Amino acid sequence: MIKLTTTVALLAISLTCASLKAGVITEFTSGTNYTGSAGYVGQEFTTPSGGPWDDITFNFFSNEGPATTPNAQGDLFLTSTEYVGTPAGLSTSIPGFIAEALSSSISGGAWVLSPSVTLQPSSAYYVYSDALFSAGSITGASAPSGATFLFSPSSTTDFVTSPASANFEVSGSAVSAVPEPGTVSTILLGAFAVAGFAARLWRVNALRRDSYGARS
Repeated sequence: MIKLTTTVALLAISLTCASLKAGVITEFTSGTNYTGSAGYVGQEFTTPSGGPWDDITFNFFSNEGPATTPNAQGDLFLTSTEYVGTPAGLSTSIPGFIAEALSSSISGGAWVLSPSVTLQPSSAYYVYSDALFSAGSITGASAPSGATFLFSPSSTTDFVTSPASANFEVSGSAVSAVPEPGTVSTILLGAFAVAGFAARLWRVNALRRDSYGARS
């Protein structure tokens, strides 16, 4: 009986707390222009309402819109404020630093950030790579506000903003919601009720079996 009650309760709570599957948080993929020269790249993006999100991945695209070929090189630095220094100066101590995704984390052409990294809704974020991208390896075009391309032609030249955006994609999973205490209590009461009904049904069936056995 205890086993049944516990199973029902855990199932109900797990359904309440389930995360949404990983999906696109924000993206720009319709750009049809290519970078005209080699350089170091960054991107500003703004998350939509909803979230927050974890299991974050980020990638640029190397083909023109609709962009479908992800591109990631070097280490990626995620910040909450714009970085105006040089690519050579990128480190975990820059202002607004949130997380770093090493080149070894790249999977399927995208950087994979630590699962502990969480993006908040309706917030601006910035990413910067410390790798030199060859000319024509990043695509993009003019984009809505909140999506700005950042570029530096050399490791010792400061990043500057561009009046356009790279093609990019930010993906992640909506963070699990923790049910309120009242919700948990209601779930548990329901679980006990189900277990109680199952117990009564079992007793009725047992009495019927005993009665049938006595008549035999």
